[in-house]
Amino acid sequence: MNIYGYWRPGALNWLWANICFWKGIGRPAGALYYLPLYHFFSLNPQPYRIVQVSILAASIPMVYYLARLLASCRSIAFLAVLALCYHARLANLVFIGSFIYDVLCGFFYFAALTYYIRIREKGLPLRPVQWVGFWLYMSVP
Repeated sequence: MNIYGYWRPGALNWLWANICFWKGIGRPAGALYYLPLYHFFSLNPQPYRIVQVSILAASIPMVYYLARLLASCRSIAFLAVLALCYHARLANLVFIGSFIYDVLCGFFYFAALTYYIRIREKGLPLRPVQWVGFWLYMSVP
């Protein structure tokens, strides 16, 4: 259902929807996930799993860095990431493919929050280019 919903309007329309996110077209980042995978691998579920788990794995060091910025302690940051990695309620993110929207949302949310806190830790105000980067990260999924 999701692949067909992205495939029917075409890749260029969804690429434009990712750029013009304020138009209210629902979940344009899902097209960035589904369309290339469908084009190269059709309906083989293994590449979809690999990409979803890879995005989750890329989130782990980012969340560690975020926890490190917030706590200023390696052991607390490690315990926060350990709780995130082994929390029983988050197993659906790994084992059920329809949770890709939650995986993408979490990845971009933590990326934007880490980016924002890292800049604020420096004690500098955000420049307009940094505001644009922050809001683009927050609005992608």
